[in-house]
Amino acid sequence: MIDFFELRESFNQPYKFTKRTLYKGNVVYRFFTDDKSDIDVIFKENEISEDESVWTVSFEKGGSTKATGEGDAMRIFATVIAVIQDFVKKVKPQELTFSAEKPAWRAHLHHKDPKRTKDMGSREKLYKKLLQRYAGRMGYKYTAHSDYSATDFVLVRK
Repeated sequence: MIDFFELRESFNQPYKFTKRTLYKGNVVYRFFTDDKSDIDVIFKENEISEDESVWTVSFEKGGSTKATGEGDAMRIFATVIAVIQDFVKKVKPQELTFSAEKPAWRAHLHHKDPKRTKDMGSREKLYKKLLQRYAGRMGYKYTAHSDYSATDFVLVRK
């Protein structure tokens, strides 16, 4: 079990990351964990008009968005937060979105099964807690909408 000191220390020591723009509207930040896993934080722009766009953010470990359950999660999340902070400081997107998918077994349950709910799972709850802590500090307000397959989070510049 992680104690409070270890948790705080993990959040204070994000990994070093690099940024590259693949092409207009597609920015990737990359960092490597202590076990040499590569993590990509990917920002994609959906241009609505010349003055308005929505950016979507996702992150992948070794090319997958699935939770691995392997250690180091707090330091990885600390780095993802640092990357998002860097991105919003430089790009200043009006709107930023991302999703937390529910486990597939839950989405495919029969519609009358009591386990099939719109309630948030652990990943969704973690994302919500992190947004409660960091969204306002970055100059955003957020909303969350859950259904049977995922929770969609939307950050809008204040």
